[in-house]
Amino acid sequence: MRITLSRLVSELAMQKTRGFTLIEMIAAITILMILTGMAIPLARVTLKRERERELRHAIWEMRDGIDRYKDAADRGAFQIKAGSEGYPPDLETLVNGIDVAGKKQRFLRRIPIDPMTGSTDWGLHSMQDDPTSDSWDGNNVFDGKSLGNCFVESLGRHVERMHDAVQIVDNDGAGFEGHRAIYHIRHVFAL
Repeated sequence: MRITLSRLVSELAMQKTRGFTLIEMIAAITILMILTGMAIPLARVTLKRERERELRHAIWEMRDGIDRYKDAADRGAFQIKAGSEGYPPDLETLVNGIDVAGKKQRFLRRIPIDPMTGSTDWGLHSMQDDPTSDSWDGNNVFDGKSLGNCFVESLGRHVERMHDAVQIVDNDGAGFEGHRAIYHIRHVFAL
């Protein structure tokens, strides 16, 4: 058997390229671990942002139903309970609707699901509630917030504080509707 120099070189080259060395494997695994470590927090933030976007939409939908109920009550389309300020007594009333001139008028198709908690339970506030409290007195539904912990909830509280300022100005006789101003503030901020 004759072994030529070129054949010997090609066999040595093939033996060298058949696998990875231990150092190459450690370097590749380290790079993959670093990339995975960077991707996991990014995925968590993306999921949280998506849920917050869904929450903004759900709160906007709920508040839009409340505002449409309030507008209809202010126009005198139906009788309201004394002391309710024209706001609905609960969210189910928005879904079930009100009889207006023999026709059922609904303000919501369904109670939105809170994406932070996965339920239809919301933190509700009435006009008579203290904006900083977490309890609902049950008189009416002026506003709703998520029971989960998120940024949108705290932004909603700032809007409620602005509402109190609007009420104070309105009570002083400035001559504009307080709920109308809040309606515009809510829709500008897409709350």
